Amino acid sequence: MVDVTTDGGRSWWEASLDGLVVAVVPGPKRDDLVAYAREQLSPALTSQYVSRDGGRIWTYTTDGID
Repeated sequence: MVDVTTDGGRSWWEASLDGLVVAVVPGPKRDDLVAYAREQLSPALTSQYVSRDGGRIWTYTTDGID
């Protein structure tokens, strides 16, 4: 789960991602975010998710973000 706000904390929602989210970092563009999640069944594996709209919609990706 990732808690997301786009209005300075006045309202929040949860974005569900598979696995345990260990980091969310800014991407190269203003509204881009990248999240890294550990796989539940295999903690040595990490999945990468990208949001291009400030955290509203997340997409699993195996590519980098540009």
